Amino acid sequence: MNLGVAAEGVSCAAGDRAWRRAADADTIPRLYVLGFDGVDPRIVADYLARGRLPAIAALVARGGLHHLQSEIPPESPVAWASMQTGLGPAHHGIFDFVGRDPAVTGYQPVNGMVDFAAPPFLFGLVPTRPPRVASRLAAPTFLDVVNAAGYEVLGLRPPLTFPARPAPGKRLLTGLGTPDLAGTNGAYAYYRSGLGLTPEYTIFNGHYLQLEGGKKATTFRTVLEGPFDRTRRDASGGYPRITVPLVFERVLPDGPVTVVLQGERATVALGETTPWMQATFTTPTLPPWTMSGRVRFRVRSVEPLEVLTEPVQLDPRTPALPISSPADFAAAIEADDGGYATMGWLEPTFPLNDGLLDPTTFVKHVLELMDRDHAMLRACLRKPAPLVFHVFTQTDRAAHCLWWLRDADHPFARLPGNAEHFAGRDPLLEVYERMDRVIGDVAARLAPDDTLLVVSDHGFQSFRYGFNVNQWLLNEGYLTLKDPEARVDEGNLHQFFSGALTGDAVDWSRTRAYALGLGQIYLNRRGREPEGIVADAEVPGLIRELSEKLLAFRDDRHGGRAPLSRVYDLTQLYRGPRAHLAAELQLGFGPDYRVSWQTALLRDLRVKGTPPVEENKVPWSGDHCSTDRDLVPGFLLTNRALPPAPADRPYNVKDIAATVLAHFGLGVAHLEGVPLPLSPPARDATPPR
Repeated sequence: MNLGVAAEGVSCAAGDRAWRRAADADTIPRLYVLGFDGVDPRIVADYLARGRLPAIAALVARGGLHHLQSEIPPESPVAWASMQTGLGPAHHGIFDFVGRDPAVTGYQPVNGMVDFAAPPFLFGLVPTRPPRVASRLAAPTFLDVVNAAGYEVLGLRPPLTFPARPAPGKRLLTGLGTPDLAGTNGAYAYYRSGLGLTPEYTIFNGHYLQLEGGKKATTFRTVLEGPFDRTRRDASGGYPRITVPLVFERVLPDGPVTVVLQGERATVALGETTPWMQATFTTPTLPPWTMSGRVRFRVRSVEPLEVLTEPVQLDPRTPALPISSPADFAAAIEADDGGYATMGWLEPTFPLNDGLLDPTTFVKHVLELMDRDHAMLRACLRKPAPLVFHVFTQTDRAAHCLWWLRDADHPFARLPGNAEHFAGRDPLLEVYERMDRVIGDVAARLAPDDTLLVVSDHGFQSFRYGFNVNQWLLNEGYLTLKDPEARVDEGNLHQFFSGALTGDAVDWSRTRAYALGLGQIYLNRRGREPEGIVADAEVPGLIRELSEKLLAFRDDRHGGRAPLSRVYDLTQLYRGPRAHLAAELQLGFGPDYRVSWQTALLRDLRVKGTPPVEENKVPWSGDHCSTDRDLVPGFLLTNRALPPAPADRPYNVKDIAATVLAHFGLGVAHLEGVPLPLSPPARDATPPR
């Protein structure tokens, strides 16, 4: 029996009435929107000055290079949600990568982009309804609205569109927020033979697995982990993973290595990666459900045997969850242009941070992924549409993990041996040059009356130091532990996605504020939180008190600097039907600082008085997520004349949705964004294309 899933998306603005093509669907000038996550206009200007981005230079000559103000906070899911809807977080409901649902999960952090409701089980084995997957995006995107108005649209990897909602005239492959088969954002595995490996989960969603066998062993039997088994809990309190048998066979001393998975065999040399291999998992339910995925394996060493396993992907040919519109579009892409990864977080940033992938191999993967998505775009443009929107994420992941090359004083850059990487190379430039090729390719396809917008959701700055917000709240007496002498250990993403993280170590009866996600502080409010103690009348004063103390804090171990540039009072900033779901405060860090990794999970708390600032010694060296948004602007290019933005009203990410809707003659009065003052395209009839 195949897995039945109740998937819920955001309805189009026009509802579900019968779809009719617009009368001018064949003659209206086309609009192409190219999104490049995390591109910083200052880096673009640097590379332009070196003469390295010719396609971008041609657009700058026509429309200028503009800053695009990001959202508060300037996180990818929040900013892309605002860009696609023309509305702010209080309307679209996306506030962070990490969310919470105090009425259901209490103080436990949850996925901030997608809600997953496990099925209830009778006798622990018989599901009484299918699992439910729903997007947290609560407003229609410009793709939805334009499509509902009668125009064909093409969307390739737009964020927050998972689960896909099929509609006539809409071709869509979902992007950021699309999970792997386990429902996470990239659960990978590392297998190793010999001694010295402690089986454990890493902070960055990896699982170390020991292969049993001596130095002369040629066959190793183990398992491949797939979806979570939601019929039971393990000793950690989370859901265990469903597994299938997996075998590695090696030829000593130098390989090759053969991977055997459910009867399929793939043989690769040292340092190489297998082709995609099929994996089918069966749930221990009555009746059983089957879920198909696929996976690749990379051989890092033959003796000891070391194999790095990529996250198990939803198979686009038979996806267990809805990832495209129409439902067979994902398979059609593969049939037309070859295999590809479906997960929203494509790039191997997690094994890089865990030290299992070297920076040069990481860059190789990033460039291959970018070329693969470019090929996908070219193939899909053989059948163009009046509106095309494709988001490339590699520019963001490269900046996150290569920023230390631009900051010689970054703690990771100072580690022994790191200065030897990329001698004579600028890998971030190589990624930006790939972007330039994509832009040039699309620009060459434009008719004289077509419009091209090239946008990013935010920029970047260095992330040298992490600020553990919950440690600071503990030090200042706003958060209290049940055992003041105990340490709350580090958490990891496996615990997050398996439902094992809890706030059990916190004494909520004496806690007034706590942090979850990337820079958000929640008050422990009476009537909202399960054990809330802060009365409504106390909220304004507590917000002022926290803001003043946070801005006054100085990092004495790093030159007495102020980590915070701003503290946003979201109770005053956010206005809309979902404002009550937001935190009370959003931190805006200054240069070199960001919220710590463990703050997001409410973990790694030590005795009162422990300094809250720590050095960031992993490759993930650039960031933006909890930054003062004025420090990390996105960028905007267009093929049409566009004047500089007024000093008192920068161009904003929400303006992109308004510009798209205005192009198609659709209403924008309800939006918070406004159409860009582009020179208009010709609107006289043109021959059908």
